[in-house]
Amino acid sequence: MNKTPLLLGALLALVSCADEDALPQPDSPEAAFVPEGYTEEDGASFPDFDRVDGRIDGTYALDCADTLGVHAFACAEQLFWQAVQFEPQARLEAHVTLSALIDRLEATEGSLDSHRLALLHWRKAQLTLMLVSEHEERSTLASALDALQRAHALEPDHVPIQSWLDTFEVTVAVAGAQAVGMPVDPAFGVDDKLRITEENAAEDFTAFYNFIITASAMPAASGWPDAAADLVESLSDEYSGAGAGFNVALRAPFVAQGVHITYGEVLARAGRKEQALAQLETALAMPGSDVWPYRSHAQDMVDQIDAMIGEFEALGPDQGAFFKLRILGDMGCSMCHMPEGQPPVPR
Repeated sequence: MNKTPLLLGALLALVSCADEDALPQPDSPEAAFVPEGYTEEDGASFPDFDRVDGRIDGTYALDCADTLGVHAFACAEQLFWQAVQFEPQARLEAHVTLSALIDRLEATEGSLDSHRLALLHWRKAQLTLMLVSEHEERSTLASALDALQRAHALEPDHVPIQSWLDTFEVTVAVAGAQAVGMPVDPAFGVDDKLRITEENAAEDFTAFYNFIITASAMPAASGWPDAAADLVESLSDEYSGAGAGFNVALRAPFVAQGVHITYGEVLARAGRKEQALAQLETALAMPGSDVWPYRSHAQDMVDQIDAMIGEFEALGPDQGAFFKLRILGDMGCSMCHMPEGQPPVPR
């Protein structure tokens, strides 16, 4: 079997889809939560997440033509969340439109502040993740690293963006080396990048989420899968779907379930069956799970727990789980972000 297409998907999928502004930090009051970059200035029209029929309200042209400043950012947000939550079949078109918008804004000095421009580059990388992992659409893959590097250059102290960039680079280095049967070049600084992300995990959910997925996919002999499982067990109460703020995340209505599914697979990767089952079953038992579009996917993981752990064990000590983790495949970002009433992205 030719694993090159799978590798290309894994290179993106190992970078978490979580972003700090989409998922409130534990104990943050819902009323205090304002998505990053959003503002009421100049009458900008940002997505209304209380709507059940979509995120585009007709304020802007569908290609965001002639928009500048905060209006360009607001238009991009409508476009992005419409494709993420209501029109997954339009994600590639949204990626093309967003890329053209970014190019236009960068070519016009002062057309958008650097912070929001960094967020748009990040959105572009997130769309790439969805296209590769959930749609097997690889034409956008090469743009991901460039988008993350540009976002980081504009916002070098933004911890969530840094964690995306670091874990993406780790994935490229380790999965790429594994695919060609070569050792990882020490110059990539894989362990250093993972340690930085791990250090940020206690204070930043995005770093935490990126770390546990990427570390879990590393070869068992590296010690990183066990480190990921240990961190899940130590912080899963703090970053729990039952915690304040998690069940009301505006742009990720099933984030609580998705978080526990992720915990479950990270624990399964480390061979911790009972702990893994507890997390998976928690996801299925949470309020609202009966209308969760990805409920059947989660139930499959419970039913196949022994086979799942067996697949991980069969990798041996020196092979990573880049092609095995289910949360890196068709569940992807949509398991958290797809709202009630929408079908899952076809397997």
